[in-house]
Amino acid sequence: MGEFLEQFRPKAAEICSLLKVMSHPNRLLLLCALHDGELSVSELEEVTGVRQPVLSRDLGRLRDHHLVKTRKESKAVIYRLADEKVSYLMRAMCDAWNNGQILRGPTNEDKKINLTTQQTSLPQRKPHGKRFKIQPDPYRSE
Repeated sequence: MGEFLEQFRPKAAEICSLLKVMSHPNRLLLLCALHDGELSVSELEEVTGVRQPVLSRDLGRLRDHHLVKTRKESKAVIYRLADEKVSYLMRAMCDAWNNGQILRGPTNEDKKINLTTQQTSLPQRKPHGKRFKIQPDPYRSE
């Protein structure tokens, strides 16, 4: 068996659990926004277009699974990514879906390496006003 498989096998369940939490479009957008740095709840609402009640639910889910951390600044709650693993994963996903190009490092963002000559495109959602209409979370069991 391959070395990669043997290293991956004991962590597979943990990684699947992490990916399940991230598998909702709202939560993925929130993590991608937080990859750029700390943001308050109102800033996250503005940047992602996710409305406040849904935003609070999804931030709570991310917090419960230790993907984000919070701190209080006066009355505002400031969110950030919990650790480097989440940051690396978000960077890899954002880069992989950046029109087939990867941005290498924060200092070389102007240098792009073409991954493939073949373009793969995912179906795009139609915007509902300024915001995307997101379906309810099918994985939520409450």
